[in-house]
Amino acid sequence: MSLLSVKDLHTSFFTDAGEVRAVNGVSFELERGKILGIVGESGSGKSVTAYSIMQILAETGRIVGGSIKLDGQELVGAGEKVMRTVRGNRISIIFQDPMTSLNPTYTIGHQLIEAILLHTDRDKKQAYDRAVEMLRLVNVNEPERRMKQYPHEFSGGMRQRVMIAMALACEPDILIADEPTTALDVTIQAQILELMQSLHHARSGRRGAAVRRDHRDVRRLHLRAGDGGRDLLRAPPRLHARPAALDPERRERRTEAAADHGHADRPFEHAEGLSLCAALRRRDEDLHPRALRAAAGRPNAHGVVLAERARRGRIRKGGRERMSEQNNTPLVDIRHLKEYFYISTGPFTTKPLKAVDDVSFTIRRGETLGLVGESGCGKTTVGRTVLQLYKPTAGEIWYDGKQIKTAKDLKEFRTKATMVFQDPYSSLNPRMTVSDIIAEPLDVHHLCKTKEERRDRVLELMQYVGLNSEHASRYAHEFSGGQRQRIGIARSLAVNPEFIVCDEPVSALDVSIQAQVINMFGDLQDKLGLTYLFIAHDLLVVRHISDRIAVMYLGKMVELADADEIYNHPLHPYSRSLISAVPVPDPKIARANRRIALKGDIPSPLNAPSGCPFRTRCPHATEACAEAMPELKEVSAGHFVACHRTAELSD
Repeated sequence: MSLLSVKDLHTSFFTDAGEVRAVNGVSFELERGKILGIVGESGSGKSVTAYSIMQILAETGRIVGGSIKLDGQELVGAGEKVMRTVRGNRISIIFQDPMTSLNPTYTIGHQLIEAILLHTDRDKKQAYDRAVEMLRLVNVNEPERRMKQYPHEFSGGMRQRVMIAMALACEPDILIADEPTTALDVTIQAQILELMQSLHHARSGRRGAAVRRDHRDVRRLHLRAGDGGRDLLRAPPRLHARPAALDPERRERRTEAAADHGHADRPFEHAEGLSLCAALRRRDEDLHPRALRAAAGRPNAHGVVLAERARRGRIRKGGRERMSEQNNTPLVDIRHLKEYFYISTGPFTTKPLKAVDDVSFTIRRGETLGLVGESGCGKTTVGRTVLQLYKPTAGEIWYDGKQIKTAKDLKEFRTKATMVFQDPYSSLNPRMTVSDIIAEPLDVHHLCKTKEERRDRVLELMQYVGLNSEHASRYAHEFSGGQRQRIGIARSLAVNPEFIVCDEPVSALDVSIQAQVINMFGDLQDKLGLTYLFIAHDLLVVRHISDRIAVMYLGKMVELADADEIYNHPLHPYSRSLISAVPVPDPKIARANRRIALKGDIPSPLNAPSGCPFRTRCPHATEACAEAMPELKEVSAGHFVACHRTAELSD
């Protein structure tokens, strides 16, 4: 008998606009000690399926059909009294966002102890000891001290570890992990997945559902718009088929089809046709550096690799042609940029938080420079300071051969340089129509003389980014996440800019919508001759669009090189760790991968280590690394590295 059996599950939400069928006939079996992975786009019903099992749906949600059996016991209709004995004791859940799942007003220890007291018969002393034991189990250092701290004093990765500790504290039979790594950087993702893997191995006789990428006991269920799903291991995607995303004509048709058939996050309009997920999964597998190296002996893979290299070559060739038409003066030249925030440490004392500390780089006209690194490394601060949304603490910002000094210089600069913000939800004014949002820069800079000219420009911009003109009078909340990001991009194009800072513009989007937006960035660059500073923590996305890539760590730039050079021959230990942590969907490649694990979390910029900031996590650090920060030096043509041991490690 299966530990958990879900058959023909139907869950709906009843709203003023009508019934939203979030889950439509999902069925699966989970055996004891096995792992089931459920994948799909936002709105496909993954989380609602998990919440239905736990019966923690919102007030408007209701299971309208189907069966959920735990060890043969029917849970649908069992009542709240029965479910209270199931939640925590038999089934636990790790929620997606650990910051909103933990109560900010209580200490970590209080919340752990409370969960243990509610679901076990331990007394307070035993509950405290159990909480400390669980924090130690999930590799939280100094657990006794950490018990007294609040959630905001933990990093994202450490908060997620606390959530795992809380979920496992009562020794449940089934652990549901609801996208436990989505909000985390690639290195922290790898740490959390490895932690869950080790816990599964340690207690494989009792654990049920958890999410992993590579394990022989893993089955994967694919959901789309709440449909019943299919087992991906019984019908896996063809890893060496030519991805539609790599063929410009097919990619355009697929993008248009996706736009015509609706989005998974709009369940009122049931999507038809095939999802882009499989195409993007194949793309990521074939573009991964280890996949490229393994492709030589794989049938038909060579054509995929050559097609992608040719496509990227055309993009880069176009960028270089645009650059060659200009003189050698960089369009953007950043010299010794510093951005310090002074934090109060007492009634009369402050301490500098060095978010950006002596960063220099250039961007040629028509080029895309990718900027990557973990959260807190200073990427976003660099982008905002370059546009002087933050006033620089020190350093020089040159644009097209002219230094930006005065208010007049800045006003002129802002008609040539704009920004696409990370969150398409919060960066758009909910009280303004799409037309007014896009036209706001036109109004600020008085670029349109008449209402007709203003309207025509808005419609032109909407056409550029693939939005329908009849949507101009709608409000932002009436659009999907991908469409909202298109609105933000249209707004950034309003002043006819030459340079755009893209601050993680696709991190809040599903992989299929990411593909559409990334392709649109490339098309706009070719049509309009744009120059990008592209900030992201998704290394595959950055490689896909960038000519060169810069790697940041704790306010410092540690490596800068051509995109292919960074991926094929990373020299800095931090860059190597980042690339090794990139997840690979192909199980064979993933098993052969040797990940370079980093110890601990990124230090606070308030208390940065002396010398090289990476030395506290670097496996190759020596005493010399603690004495002086290494300079960013050119070690080969166009390849810059800041490391004392570059010569030794490159052998």
